[in-house]
Amino acid sequence: MSNCGESHPLIARIHSLEQHALALQTAFRSETLKREAGIVLTALQMAEASLRGAPDASAVMEAQAIIEGVSQRLSGLGRVP
Repeated sequence: MSNCGESHPLIARIHSLEQHALALQTAFRSETLKREAGIVLTALQMAEASLRGAPDASAVMEAQAIIEGVSQRLSGLGRVP
């Protein structure tokens, strides 16, 4: 599979995580948690930017790592009482 083919599902995953982060950011009352969700959104934007154009293998791997970390972070934020 080419890197370009790999990046499409990653971009779709990024967009899904962005929607989740935005929903949490809107739902949170705590400014600290709102900032955490904002940090997640920034990381996702960086991952997406690295996949635009013709990403090389290292860009794809970097984006995958960011997505994994963000996914875990969002999971933790979603469990905050």
